[in-house]
Amino acid sequence: MLFDYADDQDHRVSGAGRKGWLSAFRDATLFKTAHAYGLRRREDRMLDLVDFSPNSHAPIFGGFGVCSPAGARR
Repeated sequence: MLFDYADDQDHRVSGAGRKGWLSAFRDATLFKTAHAYGLRRREDRMLDLVDFSPNSHAPIFGGFGVCSPAGARR
């Protein structure tokens, strides 16, 4: 229900032609990423492209199949 609500907010804001659709889209994507990879708030906040790499068991995700946040590698 949380993800559906976040997606609905994105569509509602973009459909109304108002500012803020990019922020709503970012938030929805962040919620889904944190849930999918089991990230903590600090790890989620500090994500960068170099934290993602391919997963040989799931080639469908391309270069983003594995997430190894910098904070978790220490």
